[in-house]
Amino acid sequence: MKLLLNHNIVFFFVIVFLVSWSSWILAYLLFPGNFLLQLPLMRIGAFAPALISIFMCSLKNSAESNKTKKRWLTFVIVWIIASLHFYFYLIHIENTETGIKLILITIVTSVLPAFVLSNIFSKKTAIQEHLSTIFYPKGKLFWYIIAFLIIPFLLSLDVLINYIIGNEIGSPEYNFNEYANIKLFFYLFLIIITQSLQTGGLSEEPGWRGYAQKELQKKYSPLIVGIMIGLAWGIWHFPIYLSQITSMSLWMIVLGCIQIGLTFTWIYNRTKGSLLAVIILHASWNTFTHFIPKSSIFDIVMGIFLLIVICTSKMWKKTDKSNNA
Repeated sequence: MKLLLNHNIVFFFVIVFLVSWSSWILAYLLFPGNFLLQLPLMRIGAFAPALISIFMCSLKNSAESNKTKKRWLTFVIVWIIASLHFYFYLIHIENTETGIKLILITIVTSVLPAFVLSNIFSKKTAIQEHLSTIFYPKGKLFWYIIAFLIIPFLLSLDVLINYIIGNEIGSPEYNFNEYANIKLFFYLFLIIITQSLQTGGLSEEPGWRGYAQKELQKKYSPLIVGIMIGLAWGIWHFPIYLSQITSMSLWMIVLGCIQIGLTFTWIYNRTKGSLLAVIILHASWNTFTHFIPKSSIFDIVMGIFLLIVICTSKMWKKTDKSNNA
């Protein structure tokens, strides 16, 4: 126990990688080509950062509170909502066939977001404090709007630059022209909520930003921390892209994660350490990259944006109150 606490960040990353990689590799080995059966193991791997951060916080000596009723009520409500939503997402977005198997898998996988969110009312105050900014966000509303809009803005800028210089740009995975307005917003809603509850946002951000960034910023500047987490985050994704990986794509995955990771670092600090803000940003990134095509120029656009952010926020300066920037 003492060893875990004394080297908490090292153990956090080691356990996260162990749980995620073993879950993903098992999914591929046990159920090759079967998306539906792979799903529970894939979700466990995706939720490892959040789950391990809760585990690490549970090791701290902290007071206990009696919020059992709120915890179970939150668990049940989130479980039902997440199950229903994920069911419709898999049918309409992933084109999964309906049936009892699909119902069972959505019910099982939705235990994970329900567990994480219910721990906002954990008996341990250390866990409550760790997750509280999901329900009780900090910072100004302005930064939450920025968190949601900055990615579609930068992607649209990339498209505009390509249009001006006459470059052709690829088609997005989901094409706006194929859907009527109502159907488009319905699909956007399904994807954004899924990316918040089931993939990316809630599954990762309590770990990467809420735990690792918070702990690392006690020793290092936000710039260094953003690069460190971005590097680890990029490598963490490797098994997901196993069949697509080449020597070039390895570096592109890592570079992309460092770029967007620095944006997460910036937003997290601007909102005084709010998990809700980075969950929104993560969901925005995972959603709009499906709807707005991205070219190689995007890396330049992102680089210029980050240069402005780093300079204006002085991210190279280490402070003891990094989350209050």
